Amino acid sequence: MIEEQNMLELLTKFSGLSDFERVDSACVVRFQAVRRTKDGTDKAVYVTVRDNGRGNPSRYSCHAEDEDGLIVSGNPEANLETCLACVHWNDWKPGAPGI
Repeated sequence: MIEEQNMLELLTKFSGLSDFERVDSACVVRFQAVRRTKDGTDKAVYVTVRDNGRGNPSRYSCHAEDEDGLIVSGNPEANLETCLACVHWNDWKPGAPGI
């Protein structure tokens, strides 16, 4: 199961987001955070991390969506740190949510 404190530390390290607040729990953990855009505007962001269980080579996946519908994601990974590090945090694009 995902360790929340470790996840928050890794999200802060890799994402550039701030002010995390836990929204729900289970095998899917969702946080609300704040993203500062290039023009200095703060945007609300929902970050969703899914834990598909031990032994799954694609155990963790991450998806984030801001209040304007811009999204970022990365490839599913066996390791939580690798998963969060590989999200394309600087490449927010319009799209449909998807994990």
